Amino acid sequence: MRAIKLLILASFMIVLIGTNAVAAVDVALQGDDSVALETSFNITINFSGTDNVKASKIVVGFEPSMVEVTSVTARTGASASSDMTKVNTDGSLAVSYADANGFTPDNEPVFATISLQSKTSEGDTSFTVDETESYVSVGFPPTTATGTITNKTVPIGGGTEQYTVTFEAGAGGTLTSEGQTNNTFQYTVDAGNTTKSVTAVADNMYDFSKWTKADGSDYATTERITVTPTVDGMELAANFVAETFAVNSISDTSATEGAEITVSGSGFDDTTNVLFAAKDETTTAATSVEYTDSNTLVATVPDLSGKEGPFSIIVEKGGNQVPLEGTSFSYVSTFPVGDADESGTVDIFDALTVALYAAGVIDDTQINLSVSDVSCTGNTTERPVNTNDALAIAEHDVGIDGKTVNDLTLCTQ
Repeated sequence: MRAIKLLILASFMIVLIGTNAVAAVDVALQGDDSVALETSFNITINFSGTDNVKASKIVVGFEPSMVEVTSVTARTGASASSDMTKVNTDGSLAVSYADANGFTPDNEPVFATISLQSKTSEGDTSFTVDETESYVSVGFPPTTATGTITNKTVPIGGGTEQYTVTFEAGAGGTLTSEGQTNNTFQYTVDAGNTTKSVTAVADNMYDFSKWTKADGSDYATTERITVTPTVDGMELAANFVAETFAVNSISDTSATEGAEITVSGSGFDDTTNVLFAAKDETTTAATSVEYTDSNTLVATVPDLSGKEGPFSIIVEKGGNQVPLEGTSFSYVSTFPVGDADESGTVDIFDALTVALYAAGVIDDTQINLSVSDVSCTGNTTERPVNTNDALAIAEHDVGIDGKTVNDLTLCTQ
């Protein structure tokens, strides 16, 4: 009787994987190709095949010095090792299954999921099916099924985890990196490594403000940054703010060529220019502009002779112009009185200036004329200029004088 029982049991025995198969069911351990230090990850026990699996036992060995098993989740009808202290001491766990209904691997491939945590040691760690302890049985009555066993080796640490960082430019600027200009750059680096540098470049009339994270918090205040990410999917945005500038007042409402006028306002820099706009809206740039601070410019009046005033003061910055509203500027032409041998051209504006000077409306600070410096030659005598001189210049300018007006020297015959 005992021999008969043993014979019956033998007919249901599930033979170890590795013997010749009647029907093939493959077993494969699958998971991440690499894992960073102290990181959670999974290894799955997968079956493949078309025959109905009635029973199985899979024993998986691992290296407890490299990883720690935190839990094992088995398919319906299966049971797994539950004592994690013993599992991690032995470096081995088992998943067993027995069900008369069975399952078809190709329809339900995941036999169990092993959840793990990598430790602090770098190196390759192996997960191996113990072929002396493991088996798969199919059909009814149960028949040994032998297929291909695929183990899994996972590199731990060594910077193999990769992180992606996205850099984006907000309104008012662009980004440059590696000689390229774009609104977006994205770099993927291994853990512990640094991205290529990205620089925020403000558009005209904008200033760089700061880099911010996806949640709006500040990240950096320098235009050029590199990032050593510790999480995947990091996003950084370059923020820009619009520049503003204004013109408030000028120190003088009339001056001559070469005079200095102080322009007060805000938002000035060393690229700011000053223009003088005539009545016909044509402009002439200041001979020079001295940038004192963000609120003050000193402009040297250019030659505006031949242009009709009043003139408007315009401040130009970055191609944008701001006029000094409601303020006009009068330009007083200068004409030097000097040696009769010098050459020059007189015009109606010079006549007006002489008349204003002779009438006492303007003084020596507004006209380049010093009577005591007049040196007349020939049959001439020195004297102060007067309104007759203004008339003589005017007649000469229109070609009806019949008199001798040499250069800008005013002398009597």
